[in-house]
Amino acid sequence: MVWGAIFSRSWLHTNNVDKVQVKLRIDDFIRLIDKFYDVQSQLELLLVNKDEVDHNERQLFENSYYNLLSRAKKSIENDQFNTGTCLENHENSNEHKNSMLVWLTRRENKSVLDKQLQQQLRKETEYYHNVLKRVIAVIKFLSIRGLAFRGSEEIFGSPHNGNFMGALELLAEFDPFIRDHIEQLELRPKPIISYLSKTVYEEIIEIMGKQIIKQIITQINTDDTKYYSIVMDSTSDLSHNDQLAIVLRYCFREKVYERCVSLIKISSHTGLYLFNILQDFKNKWTLTG
Repeated sequence: MVWGAIFSRSWLHTNNVDKVQVKLRIDDFIRLIDKFYDVQSQLELLLVNKDEVDHNERQLFENSYYNLLSRAKKSIENDQFNTGTCLENHENSNEHKNSMLVWLTRRENKSVLDKQLQQQLRKETEYYHNVLKRVIAVIKFLSIRGLAFRGSEEIFGSPHNGNFMGALELLAEFDPFIRDHIEQLELRPKPIISYLSKTVYEEIIEIMGKQIIKQIITQINTDDTKYYSIVMDSTSDLSHNDQLAIVLRYCFREKVYERCVSLIKISSHTGLYLFNILQDFKNKWTLTG
């Protein structure tokens, strides 16, 4: 809450500042907060183990913590927002270097709390990596075949939960890992992070789509593709909204490809309007020619 209040006041004072400068200031502010919470977490861990930690070691982190907080708060409230310099000065200070040396030395001790937390974090990261591998495999399978993902219900075990959840259920019959993951999701009364919801696979589809378009544009922009053509046509969807389809046709390494790369909602069919849509698409994806 303190950081939010400080940031809000400074943001109100900088409304008349150039947008590029504001963006740079926000980046510096985010870097400062990351460093702040890093130092804060180290201090909290030392305080938890205060019986095992030397008083001088704890004092080093306390001084580093409050010194960083004081300088950052003063810089922001004075509307200087010189957080980049503040952070650099802190990182180059002797107290920060001494604190880091102490911390790195203590981190090698497997009995300290932070070492156990790092191991726990590593296990959780690996666990969810394995979950996402299976989720992405199902997404690729359904996308390549042009199958719908969502059903009328989002409940495991329902015959109306759609192809995505149905495919995961089929996979769970032969994969103990994903089966246990789904069972944990069903047993817990409160929602947990599962990476099996429509929000996650829709975001993954969007990320994969952007990477595919980048690959197509890269093929077109190489010397192996001498010519390409653009086909544009509009059609209305089920909600009667006009959508413009952009299709790229090109020859890459003696093989002809035809790729639908975009569906854009439009409000007019004039030549100038469609031309501007095409120019915006080419500029966005750096399509040459």
